[in-house]
Amino acid sequence: MRILFKIQLLAFVSMLYACSDQPIENHEVYTQNQVAVSGFDLVSYFTAEAPILGSTKHAVELDGVIYRFTNAENKSAFEADTEKYLPAYGGWCAYAMANDGSLMSSNPDKYEIQDGKLYLFFDNFITSIQGGLQKEWNSDSEAYKTKADDNWEEHLKSTY
Repeated sequence: MRILFKIQLLAFVSMLYACSDQPIENHEVYTQNQVAVSGFDLVSYFTAEAPILGSTKHAVELDGVIYRFTNAENKSAFEADTEKYLPAYGGWCAYAMANDGSLMSSNPDKYEIQDGKLYLFFDNFITSIQGGLQKEWNSDSEAYKTKADDNWEEHLKSTY
């Protein structure tokens, strides 16, 4: 019982750290130093077995956010159909958006593609022990998606 309490307390503190220690640069897109998805190539999520880190040689700036790509072909694909490749909820954790509408960072290697849309998730050691937010999302993805969509719409309204 005491061990479970300690794990839950550690999870809570870890989540607070992940959410509050980082200043939010952009309320519409999760970035670090204006770079989206930690520099991973958004097109590679759809075309490769796993996401691939992009290059500064093949970068696109869109509304003050930098997107990096592994090659000129992926950069061109993104430019030709930006909406197809942009992650849902600006790349913020999809589960957190569904849960309470919060802007929680995401990990580029924790993702799902559902109905042609990229969803990113937060994860750390503690959430992994508990099964992970991505696994929870997948337990009822349609309901979570509906709630996240509603919360995202409200977030965008309140941002302006």
